[in-house]
Amino acid sequence: MQHTWDSSESGDVAFHVLAPELTAPPLLDSLNSRLDAILQCMQSHNFTLGGFLVELFRAGSDRTKKKTQRHTQMVSSFLDGHSKQYDAISLVKELYNSRHSTTRNHESEEFLARNKLQQWAVEVVEDMVSREAEELTSKEGGLRLAGEMTWEFAAQFSLAPLARAAWKMSPTCICVLAATAISKEGRNKPPSWFAQVQGAPQLPSVTTTRATQSGQVTDWLHNAQIVIIVFMMLLNARNLRFTVLQKLMGVWLFANSAARGVYDVLGRIGLSVAYSTTLELLRGLSQTAQSSLRTEATRSVLSIVYNNINRKREVWDSEYGERAVIDSGTVATAIILEDCEPEKAFNIAALEQARAKRPREQLTVEVLLSCIDQGHLNRLLSVHVVSFLVMEFPHLSHFQPMLNNKLRTKLATHCMRKGRRTQAFPMAASEHDEGSTEGNRKVIDDLLLNQLGLKKDEFNRMLTIVTDDQSTIEKIRTLKRFLDSCPHGYHQYGWVLPLIQLWHMGWSDLERILDTHWGPKSCSKESEVCIEDVSTFSFVNELLGRKVKNMKRPDYYPAQALVFDTLCAEVLECWCEHYQTDDLGVYMVTRQPTLDELLQDAQRLVNTYLTTASAECALQGRLAETLFSAGSQWTSPFQGSSAPAAPRGDQVLANTILRMRDSMLHYKFQSAIADGDIGRAMNVMAVWVFTFCGSGRSKYTNELLEVACNFKYEYSNELKTAIMNNWLCNLTGDEGRWFPMDLMQEHNINLLKSMSGSHSSPFADPFFKEVISLNICNFLDIKESLRTAVGIGAKSGSHKQKKKAVALRHLQNTMREHVLHKFRASRTFGFMAQDDFAAGYDRFDYTSRIEDFVQRTLADMGNLHGVEEVDNEDGLEADFDAPRPSIWQDGELVFGTDVEDEDNNVLDEHSTE
Repeated sequence: MQHTWDSSESGDVAFHVLAPELTAPPLLDSLNSRLDAILQCMQSHNFTLGGFLVELFRAGSDRTKKKTQRHTQMVSSFLDGHSKQYDAISLVKELYNSRHSTTRNHESEEFLARNKLQQWAVEVVEDMVSREAEELTSKEGGLRLAGEMTWEFAAQFSLAPLARAAWKMSPTCICVLAATAISKEGRNKPPSWFAQVQGAPQLPSVTTTRATQSGQVTDWLHNAQIVIIVFMMLLNARNLRFTVLQKLMGVWLFANSAARGVYDVLGRIGLSVAYSTTLELLRGLSQTAQSSLRTEATRSVLSIVYNNINRKREVWDSEYGERAVIDSGTVATAIILEDCEPEKAFNIAALEQARAKRPREQLTVEVLLSCIDQGHLNRLLSVHVVSFLVMEFPHLSHFQPMLNNKLRTKLATHCMRKGRRTQAFPMAASEHDEGSTEGNRKVIDDLLLNQLGLKKDEFNRMLTIVTDDQSTIEKIRTLKRFLDSCPHGYHQYGWVLPLIQLWHMGWSDLERILDTHWGPKSCSKESEVCIEDVSTFSFVNELLGRKVKNMKRPDYYPAQALVFDTLCAEVLECWCEHYQTDDLGVYMVTRQPTLDELLQDAQRLVNTYLTTASAECALQGRLAETLFSAGSQWTSPFQGSSAPAAPRGDQVLANTILRMRDSMLHYKFQSAIADGDIGRAMNVMAVWVFTFCGSGRSKYTNELLEVACNFKYEYSNELKTAIMNNWLCNLTGDEGRWFPMDLMQEHNINLLKSMSGSHSSPFADPFFKEVISLNICNFLDIKESLRTAVGIGAKSGSHKQKKKAVALRHLQNTMREHVLHKFRASRTFGFMAQDDFAAGYDRFDYTSRIEDFVQRTLADMGNLHGVEEVDNEDGLEADFDAPRPSIWQDGELVFGTDVEDEDNNVLDEHSTE
């Protein structure tokens, strides 16, 4: 019998069995006949099917045995993948799926082909996974940290590059894990993480969720993240030096004040390093931060912001007469000054020469009044009035980018550089109490000499800005006063330039607005009509069910919400009055005004409802018929002798106008701060010097008088530019996220106190110095970076906004029912809101208030506050939760309560070391 091998046109090789007497017999017709002939041929040569296949491929792979050309050609063509019809995979699949390879009547399955193939496949995969894991965990694998972990690495951490590297270098392991975590349907479309790897499946787009045929929703990205995290845990189990994820988790747990027991459990299952390892890591990060800060101090100009920190340390065992202790210390942050000319701006001699000429003697009430750019202020108010309208009605939303652009171009005054991210360096906490003069000296010496490593003789040439709230600035000025006569340059502290920060100032104005417009302090039992005065915040507070209290330092969020919600409702109601409509939305749809038309109408609203002159007209009744719509005749609810004297005009309308004016100025200040336009904010501060004076807040009055003297007469243009370019901070570099530095410092203080937990050591303890305080800002970053890395976004807050909209409509309807914005002669509820601006102007004009300040500060530059000015409303040192900064987004001031931010979550108490 002859055997011949023929290559077909398709490239496949056919094996023919020929009769001995025939050289080229015809092919058998049926497949079964052909297969049977081949099998018969194998039997005739003493081959079983298995023996034939094994010997065929074994001989083919054994280089020591000589093979025929036909044998080599056939095996090579089959195994090299060139066969278009049949390949090795198709052969193995047929073996595996054959009905003869499954259980029939056999007592055991271990001898069946399918089971043996499975065992062999598992062994192959096991070897592949082991080789891949060994390569990945090696130094050359690319997934081990080259050195110690840095905060830059933690802040930029992402699972995506880990996933790409894992897919590229360990595809077998990833496939095995993915098969466990993701359904077969899901594995057909992996996340785009793997799409950027050469050779990996390419995806047209990123799809995070998809509905399957069964109706279930599979989160592909979430499942892939779990695969990568489990993969990292397994690599750590293989090689304990592979701790990238575990170190990040340890620091993240510390940042969230996790208890020590959490470290024990998560460390045992491979999700985190131990607590002691975390502390060691943080100490190393602190040393790196300290070294970086010292380097920056030698090549950059820094400002220092610091404030006191207090906490009550409880005594757990009082049997020995111990009592709770109040720990006091100081927390500071160094800020790199940017966008300035340091040599010119901070020249001490230039400032001393300017002050020696005594130019502040020229300060008068007229000069203060000229500092207010009233025309610019009115144009800004018009934009904000239109913005309230646009925010209310979605069909006007296309105007919002135009309004925002107007604020940042034509109406911009002094904006921070776009994209700038403040370089802030937390400094080590100290036990020095800045509440005393001696404590302030120790604080400044510790920060500049010990921590920054600067030399004393370096301070005699250039000014150094030290900044925070009014209380801290006042103590720094006191230090300079007491040491002014010291013969040594450094110890005179004349090189210290105190700069007041702005968040506490804004809080003080918020307190002033509430106090001025709250209404009667009490109401007699015989007459409850005083609570019907819609022009008072006490009425709105009761109507909306708010819990705001008229007190020193009111709760920031509730107070701000009450003021701004009332303002929003009033502005919308004024639009209704202006257009004589009860349905503003329908009116806007029908009229379809242009932006220029809205701005022109807004200017009329500003002149009618947001100026001191219009409030005076409403109160006196002069020209009221030309300014306001006439309401129904007023009928006093008071009876007999309890009735207050009737004014000539409308006292309720006058109160309302003053409330709107003060509230809108505060809104303008907050929006300017968030948008990074310090010039717009300073224009409001020029108004506040009058309102603070009129309301009796003498300390902030003096601080703003000092600012006026500095910027009007004494500071060089370079120094003014340097201060204005560095008065605010932005920790993200995003537009609309600027805020005052004293608010940043309050957040750092709150976080430090929260993370200290039950740790019983003072603030000078290494735990605070070496572990927490130098890393405090980075703890916020890693919390946010890990949320971003796993795809956790902000909550929508839509329910809150819906409830707020309902409340504002209710308030607006109540204002309409009370005809609040129409003129009603003789209307009064007995309460008259003071015009703080007019009162401040009169106090400046008719008393020696300005002259006394000028003479006092000329005699002693640090003596801003006279002996008679002993009010302490600006210097309270009470514990409070620092609010989240507001942001300016798409032309809208988004309040901190509506900003979902992981940095502001309440932190659990931290365990002791």
